[in-house]
Amino acid sequence: MTHGGAGDFDIDLTAGNGVECRTGGVGTGDYKLIFTFSNNLTSVDSASVSCGSVSSSTMGPNADQYTVNLTGQNSCNAQYNTVTLNDVNDSAGNHSDTVSGPQWGLLIGDNTANGVVSNTEVSMVKAQVGATVDSSNFRNDVNANGIISNTDVSTTKAQVGTTLP
Repeated sequence: MTHGGAGDFDIDLTAGNGVECRTGGVGTGDYKLIFTFSNNLTSVDSASVSCGSVSSSTMGPNADQYTVNLTGQNSCNAQYNTVTLNDVNDSAGNHSDTVSGPQWGLLIGDNTANGVVSNTEVSMVKAQVGATVDSSNFRNDVNANGIISNTDVSTTKAQVGTTLP
């Protein structure tokens, strides 16, 4: 996800059950997932998502990658989600009818990625207000605008008590 002028900061979902804590887009719940394969891809027919919708999908940015852009994820807060690719073919001649990415949770404000938003997260964001967003604190920039501010504190505070199932 792009954090304004601070740059792009990604959450690795390959370990399974990764947690996205940022709001995504300006009120639209937009997120980008990039699938990386062992071999270069030759085609992918389509992509689907278990909550929200796919706004677009395309080959790349590298030959072994496929990008899926999601929208409407704001209605998916406090849920696990899965993106599935359909009719995937690669340069080695492999074919899969479906390839599901790892399940990932959307929990706005859960900057510790432990599945619950608590006052600990609020304190962590408060401690970073005014700090430059970098790879060590990007999860505290909850609205991903490149500035850790009181807006991020308020957004996190409003989610206290929210959990993933």
